[in-house]
Amino acid sequence: MISEKRAELEAKAQAHIVRFKDVEPDWTNFSKVKMPNNDRAVYQYLGPDGHGKLPPWALPAERFGLSLICMPPGQGAPAHTHETEEVFMVMEGKLSFWWEEGGEEAHIELGPKDMFFSPARTLRRFTNTTTEPVWLLTVLGGQDARPIYPNEQ
Repeated sequence: MISEKRAELEAKAQAHIVRFKDVEPDWTNFSKVKMPNNDRAVYQYLGPDGHGKLPPWALPAERFGLSLICMPPGQGAPAHTHETEEVFMVMEGKLSFWWEEGGEEAHIELGPKDMFFSPARTLRRFTNTTTEPVWLLTVLGGQDARPIYPNEQ
């Protein structure tokens, strides 16, 4: 027999879960930026996405957002920055990642379970250069961490 307090606690814990089956991919999130090879699906789990939207299934958060991104082969993100920190972790696949600073560019290959931390206001871009989809976990700081593209600065 479960105590009333335990039942209440379990119900409270259930309200803090987002299940993959309930998350709808958003393929339009980056379509505002009509740049070549910019197609990827965002599965938003926690906090608003990078464009400030909070889907109905996502849990609210004030200090960061967490999403899962699926990138088909040849797709990725154009050079951009955020006013906040961002973390990338490749869950499946391989990702080509470029980080720019002071006019110099570093190219890094990331594989499964590799993580990259991008400080605020650093220019970065990434591309799936393989023939398989890449699944990327991202954590982006702030309530509204909209991307800033070099031609907008």
